[in-house]
Amino acid sequence: MSGPKAPIYITEDAAQTIVPVTSHAADEVSGPPQRQAAQDIDRKAIQNTPQSALLDIEHQPVDDDPRLWSKNRKITIVAIIAFATLAPTFSVNLYNPAFAQIKKELHATNGQIALSLALFILVQGNAPIIWSAVSEIKGRKIVYIVSMLLFCIGSAICGAAKDMKVLIGMRIVQAAGSSSVLNLGAGTLSDMYDPHERGTMMGIYFAGGPIIGGGLTAGFSWRATFWFLVIFAGVSLGTFVFLPDTWRRERSTSYQAAKQRALKERAKRSQAGTPTWSRAPSPTRSGTVTPIIGANTPTDLTQGYEDKKKAQEQVANAATTVVKSEKHGVQDEDIKLSITDVNPISPIWHILKERSNLCILFASALLFAYQYAVAFTAALTFAGEPYNYNSIKVGLVLLSFGLGNLSGSILGGRWSDRVLGQLKAKNGGESVPEMRLQSTKPALIFLPFFVIAYAWMCEKHVNIAGPVVVLFFSGFCAIWIYSSTLAYIVDSNPGRASSAIATNSSFRGISGLIAAEISVPLKVRWPYPTYLSRLIDFGMGACVCEKNALGDGGLYTLWAGLLVICEALIILLIWRGGKWRAARQQGLPV
Repeated sequence: MSGPKAPIYITEDAAQTIVPVTSHAADEVSGPPQRQAAQDIDRKAIQNTPQSALLDIEHQPVDDDPRLWSKNRKITIVAIIAFATLAPTFSVNLYNPAFAQIKKELHATNGQIALSLALFILVQGNAPIIWSAVSEIKGRKIVYIVSMLLFCIGSAICGAAKDMKVLIGMRIVQAAGSSSVLNLGAGTLSDMYDPHERGTMMGIYFAGGPIIGGGLTAGFSWRATFWFLVIFAGVSLGTFVFLPDTWRRERSTSYQAAKQRALKERAKRSQAGTPTWSRAPSPTRSGTVTPIIGANTPTDLTQGYEDKKKAQEQVANAATTVVKSEKHGVQDEDIKLSITDVNPISPIWHILKERSNLCILFASALLFAYQYAVAFTAALTFAGEPYNYNSIKVGLVLLSFGLGNLSGSILGGRWSDRVLGQLKAKNGGESVPEMRLQSTKPALIFLPFFVIAYAWMCEKHVNIAGPVVVLFFSGFCAIWIYSSTLAYIVDSNPGRASSAIATNSSFRGISGLIAAEISVPLKVRWPYPTYLSRLIDFGMGACVCEKNALGDGGLYTLWAGLLVICEALIILLIWRGGKWRAARQQGLPV
């Protein structure tokens, strides 16, 4: 007697056949032929699985399902994550105003301080690749705790540093520790919320760290700022201890892939000995299953099986893998994965090989780079003639951009969910990730105009009210689009949310560094060889610059053009994204 029909997980990569590990009465007294016959029956059941039995991997039944938690519990978790996202923001904003004091006290060179900032940006952007891979094996909570502990330790040693080399090293530790929450937070939200709910919550989560600049740090010495970060990290660490883990291995394609690698390796080792034909142990609980990940099969529930015969053949091959594993005594329950099973490259490759992901990653990177450029160049604009603002006033001007981010995150997220709900209803209750991007159309229209307005208001030195207003609305539109692209990245990569967000973080970090390196040289011509040292000396009032390059007008007109390219990529996804996905699922040229 065979077990129940095996459901098939539909993921962005491939169908995952879930073959129940069943116990057959005949196995107690029979040898290999009886076992093979029983498995053949199971295989036929798999091949005859109707489409109605297909299950989305993100909705697999799990114990203590995070999506069934109460609204208040979910909001509390979002608040904890949003609070923690302030750590990476503070670690940049509290450090920049301290350049002059650090250089004087630690006898640092411009190059050393430039290196400390450049390495921080690079590590903060790329460390999440490792964190996300670990989180898909060991869960999100342990990564939150370890990373925030690293951030706390790094901040404490920075505050006590007597040497610039120590400070640079600990800034790297700070960057690695602070990076996880920016990226795993999106994975946590995908664990708790369905796609039609994610836009609003993604906006609230991302709004946790608006730019607040020098206004917050004016009363601190540079060492005091690091001790402030220690206290902040300690509070966040305390909240993470009580944070329930939202990760479930049944819903992680990375975990299931790692488990299959371990199963195959165990089976190979078992083949070296004498096979035993004893009865397979019963599952530890009802419904225990062994997932087998196939390849090149239809992947979207709304698309179904376009090539049923091909899918059935691959499902049968997957079932054979389970038979071989059981034949040599390898059981799913015996596999315990460790950090050594983590492969950070494989999940990233699965993200990058999809052209829809590449489009959205480049669009997201351009949006982030624009916001980074605004933060870095505004100090030059408003600290110079005719404004002559100190760090506090510059911080207050940038606060308008941060408030635009805050408003755009929340309101844009709500609008995104509303549009998705309307389009889903029109489509017979079925949704596709590209519906999320439809909500960005109003912001796509207005963003370039606000950027150009800011460019020429600053170039012509109009009353400060003008730049403040357009900064607010450009921040509003930019983050509206960005939060929707972030939600799209999560929605279009089911079971790989953390890896997708980590890849986005890497693109974002690299683009932010490039934006910081090229924006100021394009804006002004300096008598110094490198951008970062120029910025440092400018902040200390050590140089007088001549605006004989592009200026604000030319620089931000150029940025408006780059943002039009970003918007073109998003529109291309709205138009072609679904077709690309359908063609990929059917194995057709795209």
